[in-house]
Amino acid sequence: MNPQEHPFANPNIRILIGLSGALVLVFIAFFVVEDTLLRWLIVAIAAVDAVATPYILKLTVENAETGEESVAQ
Repeated sequence: MNPQEHPFANPNIRILIGLSGALVLVFIAFFVVEDTLLRWLIVAIAAVDAVATPYILKLTVENAETGEESVAQ
């Protein structure tokens, strides 16, 4: 598949994937978890997920365009 045709090439898709995962975590934190400290820890993880997931997906698309096999050196 051409990297430009991949769904992750669209930044809106990447952001929506990150936000959907974060939304699920926040829902679980407030409607399932009863412990206050654990609830806020899950919300913090959701915030990191909302930022990190689009960034990681962006790196994936960039690596697919350049043809690199791994990021670590």
